[in-house]
Amino acid sequence: MSCQRCKGALGEEHYLQPVARGTRCICLACHDRLLAPPRFTTRQALLRTLAFSALAALLCGFLAALPIALFTWNSAVVWIFLGSAMGAAVVRASEDRGNWYYRLIGLGSTWCAIGLSWLICLFIWMAIGPPKESPKNKGPISQTALVSLLKPGKSPTPTPEVSASATPEAGKPATPEHPASKPELAAVAILVSLLVIVAAPLFVAYASPVSVLIYLFALHTTWKSCARESRDLKRVEPATEAENTDGSCPDGEG
Repeated sequence: MSCQRCKGALGEEHYLQPVARGTRCICLACHDRLLAPPRFTTRQALLRTLAFSALAALLCGFLAALPIALFTWNSAVVWIFLGSAMGAAVVRASEDRGNWYYRLIGLGSTWCAIGLSWLICLFIWMAIGPPKESPKNKGPISQTALVSLLKPGKSPTPTPEVSASATPEAGKPATPEHPASKPELAAVAILVSLLVIVAAPLFVAYASPVSVLIYLFALHTTWKSCARESRDLKRVEPATEAENTDGSCPDGEG
């Protein structure tokens, strides 16, 4: 038999670990890793989790944006895989602590990764143009408010008309307007990007209600992936294993 956790050799001495559905057999090496003392303090693990989840959100958001922007492939598989990857990043960074605040970090980073993917799609569509509407492509992507801003011939805000009273009077020099400085423009760009990241999933969900279920599945996957593994292990004696003749895991699912 093989270890059901690391898929390695099980050995004569192994343990039973409670899982969501029954128990599973784990090897001695997995037992030692589960019961090993943590290397980081709670504060270090929290900062490490925040940093790792931010990097994972950047990477997963970029990877999820490519099939959407290039092939208009807004599939549930992409978002569920994103949620699983974000949960794995939180578990690895927090040393499998699984507290509620680590799980909330996982949910927040998953939401930001979804919004970041749509922001990256917006940048790609600004460079190569939005996806063309066709009878086969009339889904949430072509109806998204972000895409409608890029459609030619449609201005998001009407252009104000210049009235006669707004022109400078004759004889008075026009006062030059001071252009915004570079730090102000950078701050505005960062603020707009953050607003798009937070609100983009809501725009897509408004355009396509089925996206609400897809995002809920992704968040649920992250919540489950961040759960702490059980440390309530039961040692299986070699004699008990010798009596088990059918080759299945004793007292488990096999």
